[in-house]
Amino acid sequence: VQFQVDVAESTNQLKTTPNNNANKSMTMATTPTPENGTTSTPPKPADESSSLNFQTLQTPKHRSKAKGNNKRMSVYANLSYVSGVKIRLFSPPRQRQKWGSDQVLPHVNWGDLFFDLFYVAAFYNLGNILVGDPSPIGIFYFLSCFFSILLLWNQKLRYDSQFTYGDDIFHKVFEAVFLVLLAANVSFIHTVPRLSKPDKYPDVFGFSLSLTVLTLMNCARYVECYLYGRGQRKIIKLVTMNYLQFQIAPLAFYVASTVVAGMAYFGNSYDDDDNRRILAEAYDENVTTATNCYKNAKMHIPMVLILAAYVAHQLWMIITIVWLFPKKGLHKKRTIPMNIDFTIHRLGELTMLVLGESILSLLIVDGETANYHKTFYFGILTVIGMQMLHFRSQPHDADAHAMRRHKNAGVLFSQAYSIYSAALIAVGASYKLLLYTVSDYSRRLHPSLSSTNEYEYGARWLAPAAGDDSGCSPSTEEKKQMVAHLFSGAMAIVFFCLDIMLLAHVGLKKEMDKCKVLGAACEDGTRKMRYNFKGLLFVVLPRGAITIFIATLSQWQKDPSALAGLGLAAVVCQLITRFLGNIWLSDSEFSINGNSNHFHAHHGGISDDEDDEDIISEGIVDDSYSIQYRSESI
Repeated sequence: VQFQVDVAESTNQLKTTPNNNANKSMTMATTPTPENGTTSTPPKPADESSSLNFQTLQTPKHRSKAKGNNKRMSVYANLSYVSGVKIRLFSPPRQRQKWGSDQVLPHVNWGDLFFDLFYVAAFYNLGNILVGDPSPIGIFYFLSCFFSILLLWNQKLRYDSQFTYGDDIFHKVFEAVFLVLLAANVSFIHTVPRLSKPDKYPDVFGFSLSLTVLTLMNCARYVECYLYGRGQRKIIKLVTMNYLQFQIAPLAFYVASTVVAGMAYFGNSYDDDDNRRILAEAYDENVTTATNCYKNAKMHIPMVLILAAYVAHQLWMIITIVWLFPKKGLHKKRTIPMNIDFTIHRLGELTMLVLGESILSLLIVDGETANYHKTFYFGILTVIGMQMLHFRSQPHDADAHAMRRHKNAGVLFSQAYSIYSAALIAVGASYKLLLYTVSDYSRRLHPSLSSTNEYEYGARWLAPAAGDDSGCSPSTEEKKQMVAHLFSGAMAIVFFCLDIMLLAHVGLKKEMDKCKVLGAACEDGTRKMRYNFKGLLFVVLPRGAITIFIATLSQWQKDPSALAGLGLAAVVCQLITRFLGNIWLSDSEFSINGNSNHFHAHHGGISDDEDDEDIISEGIVDDSYSIQYRSESI
């Protein structure tokens, strides 16, 4: 307290000092000294702000810079706190870290976890698209919706890994509006019969419009950083302009999709079949499968535009990073580094959300038959195994991650991870279809599936096709074949993407070096490299064989129980190859750069040296220990 009083008194004295004293001191500083007869320079300012004020006396450039800084500071002063209470109305976003500085993993943000809850519902609705229609058209609609909402998640992840802001009213209101629009976007994810009829249902129009507004709000985050961001101001402006350029193509496609869907719904301008047959003409008219139902009653252009938005964004990003990225370290003068530890943490949470959809798909279907219970427990064990397989295949140290190893490796990882996440949802949906197949259809279908027109096709597809000659419902064998194709294809993509992500983390050369070991010493004392036959025979070859086996499984097996059992066996074999890799591969991928596996790291626990043992000698407990224990208990 006394120190604060002294500081206050000193400040008051400085404020009340006459101006002539200051002028006198400046005059004395510029007079010739008797020692050398030269003129001394003015004293160097003590801090950056005073340095800026001194420089503004020199050039108009610094005067304009100071004017801009003063303008921004005046905004902060006017919006700092609500008058009369200690509630911050606005706090400027701040750069999270610089190149070369230590990256600190932020504390758990409950807002991020609440944000993820909306994606639980989104992934569940996406799974229902495949459950209602696992045909190629259904997969197309699933991918269009999935990649568009995943792009929103990645945009927020990028912003949060580069910037942070305080607890203020402005950002609370902004996030609340963003979540409301995200909820609306998720609510418009319906089955194919609704999404493929933009002239009858508003779902595609609402989905496209909400995507457009949400993308604009993500752009507004960076515009705020451009205007009021704290940190490396020049780099923040460059990052903002770069981000806005990346959003041009997605916004253009989203606006086009909104306009097309709006014209179809409000103007009903698609009475002719010209536009409806753009995608449907790719299918043979004589094939009596579920796809024929969309030929004369569906219009797919809006969803094509939505998928094109994601593809254009990714292509632009790949071209920019792989071929147009600044070289020789110049990127550090134009970009802000992402917090890799934070990114790893958030990607792990996204994986949990995707796997959670598989759990929901398995748990909401009930049954009593033996085949149902067999398929159900096979599915639960498979999802548990995939969760273990995922975290055994991913590094938990930022220095071992692909995004820090090389820019091209980071691009490869991000693309593989997006496809991998979509495949995990497809696996969950396929297990749900397997359960429906072995269950009593009359009890499994929800009342809404058989009573509303929008779910008419879903009810037809899941219900038996006996007596249905409309061509809109596949036969029983076609149903089983579609489910088998979806299951084996999704599972094979999961295994393949895991290997691709592992390759991105480690690198091709390092992966190849794992297959070689030092041989016996030669006569001259040198040692040559030889192939690691145990690693090749028990790790590399089995891993590739398992992926090929699962990819071709649907060609010779359609039984639901057998598919579920073979899927579980494939996951178990993949886990075994991971464990064997720790034994027979010299530089195991599970301990990259000293990174311990997530399941074997007891963070925050007592070490073995600190472990106390019971003092027991020949069956007699030490009296002092016993007395102390009894007294503490009392």
